[in-house]
Amino acid sequence: LLLYVTSESGVLGVPYEFYITRAAASDNALLTALIPQARSDSALVVGSLVPAFSPSVSTYVVAVPYRTAAVAFTPTMGDPFYAVGIANGTIFQSGAQSAEYPFAAGASTITLLAAITSESGLFTKTYTIVYQRNAPSSVADLAKLSFAGGAIMDAAVSTDRFSYTVVLPYNTPSYTISEIAMLDLGSTYNITIANTSTAVGVGGAFTASTVLIYITSEDRSVLKIVTVTLANSAPSSDGTLASIAGTTSAGDALPVTCGSFSGFVSSERLCEGAVSNKRTWTTVTAGPSDPAAYVTVIISGVVVGVWAPNVTAFVNISLTQIASSTLVVFNVTAQDNSTTQYQLTVARVAPASVSTLSSLVVTDDLTKYSFVANTTTFLMTTAVEQTILGVTAVAVDAGAVMILYRLDNVTNTSVALTCNSVGSTPGCTGSLCVTSSTNTVVSAGVYGTNGYTMSTPLVTRNTTQYYNFTCLKSCTAVTTTWTTTQLVQLVNLGNTGSSTLSLAGAGLQTRLVVTAEEGVSLSTYAL
Repeated sequence: LLLYVTSESGVLGVPYEFYITRAAASDNALLTALIPQARSDSALVVGSLVPAFSPSVSTYVVAVPYRTAAVAFTPTMGDPFYAVGIANGTIFQSGAQSAEYPFAAGASTITLLAAITSESGLFTKTYTIVYQRNAPSSVADLAKLSFAGGAIMDAAVSTDRFSYTVVLPYNTPSYTISEIAMLDLGSTYNITIANTSTAVGVGGAFTASTVLIYITSEDRSVLKIVTVTLANSAPSSDGTLASIAGTTSAGDALPVTCGSFSGFVSSERLCEGAVSNKRTWTTVTAGPSDPAAYVTVIISGVVVGVWAPNVTAFVNISLTQIASSTLVVFNVTAQDNSTTQYQLTVARVAPASVSTLSSLVVTDDLTKYSFVANTTTFLMTTAVEQTILGVTAVAVDAGAVMILYRLDNVTNTSVALTCNSVGSTPGCTGSLCVTSSTNTVVSAGVYGTNGYTMSTPLVTRNTTQYYNFTCLKSCTAVTTTWTTTQLVQLVNLGNTGSSTLSLAGAGLQTRLVVTAEEGVSLSTYAL
C-alpha cells in the first residue's frame, strides 16, 4: 500500500509504503478446555471428567444423574476463530454450549465424538466423551422447609428427623408453606392435611394444625413421612413503648427526657418534652415495642385516637401560651389485653433572657481577630487599603437575635433646655423631641448643673424620638446633646450567622446588638 500526503499548497509528498503479510493458516486442532453438562427439567450437577481434562488426552468418562434426559458440553478451542468442530454430526463453536444430545430410550450411556479440524485443514483431533447415567437414588429426605408469617421451627431440617413443630405468631388465622426442597432432586413429594386426602401446595393457605409430607425416593424404594404440627404462640404481654419522639413547628427534634435519663427510656413511665417558646406546635409519635400492641392517646383527659397494631401513634399538639404545658397519656394495650401507661408532659418554656455572644470573629485579607469573652468593645487595626471585612458571630442562646449595623456621617447637635418647675422634687421633668431623617440612628445625653437622669434608646430607626429626662431639685437648666448618624448597613444574623462589612466612608461606627429571646434584654458590642 502507498500513502501519499498532499500539502495545503498542493505539493504531493513522498509516499509512505506499507507491506501487509498474511500469516499461514493455523494447524491448531486442539481444545484448551472442556466442560460437560447434563440437561433436563431441572439444573443437574454432573461429575468431573475422568481423567481430568488435558488437550492431548482424547477419551473421557463423566457420570450424570439418573434423571438426566440429555447431555451437552462447552468447549474452548486453541484456535477459536478458524478451527471447525463437529460432534455426532452437529457443528459446535468455541465458548458456547453445544447442541443437546438425548439418551436413547432405556440407555444408560451416550458417547459423543467431538472432532476439531484446524484452519489449515491438515490436522483433525477427535475427543471421545462417554456419559454414564447413574443408578436411581434411594434418598428420600428434606433439604429445606419454611413457613411464611414469622414462623419458628423447633429444629433445623435434618435427615434423621420425622417430625417438626412450627410456632407462628399469636392469632395467625392460616398457615402457608413458603419453601420446600428435597435433598435429592430425583425424589418427589406431596403434602396433605393429616387424616384427609386434601393436598397442600407451596404458597397456598390452610388452617389445619397438622400436615404430612410424603417423600418418595427416585428409585421408588423408600417412602418417608414427615409430620409437621403447627400452633400459634401465646398472646404477648409486652405493652411497652420502644420510642417517644417529636418534631416542632421549626422542624427541630422535640427533646425528651424520662426520669433522670436524657432521651426516651422504655422502662421510665414519666417523661417530659421541653419546647422553645418560639415553637407554636409539636408533633409526638409513640411506637410500641411489640408491633401487635395498640396505642390509645389521651390529651388533657380526652381520647384523641386509638392506633391499631403495626401503626405508630401520631398526635399534633398546639402550643398557644408561653410557659404552658400539655399532658399526653399513651395507654399501650398488649395482645393479652394488659395495659401499660406512659405520660409525656410537653412544656413550652419561658423565653430566655440571655443576650450575650459565645463567639465573634472578624477577618480581613491577612488577619483573623477573635472574640474575647466578657468584653463588649472589639478593637482591631486593618490596612488602609482594606475595603471589606468578614464578620461571623454566634449567640449564646439559640433564641437570641443578632443585628449588625454600620453608621456614618456623624452630626453632633446641642440645645439648651429650661426647667420651669424650680423648687419641686425632683427639680423638673420634661421631654425632648428629636426629629431626624429616615434611616438614621439617634443617641442623646442630657447634662444638668447638678446631675440628671434620662432614658436613652439603644437604636431607633424612627424619624421622631422622644427622650424623657428628670433633673434634681436644684437643677434650673439643662443642656442636651444628640448625635445623628446615617445608617448605611443593617444585617440580621439570626442566632448565628456571617456577613461582610464595608469600610467605605468616614466616622465609621459598627455595632452588633444581641436581643434576648424574650425581646427585652439586649447587649451591644462595639466594633
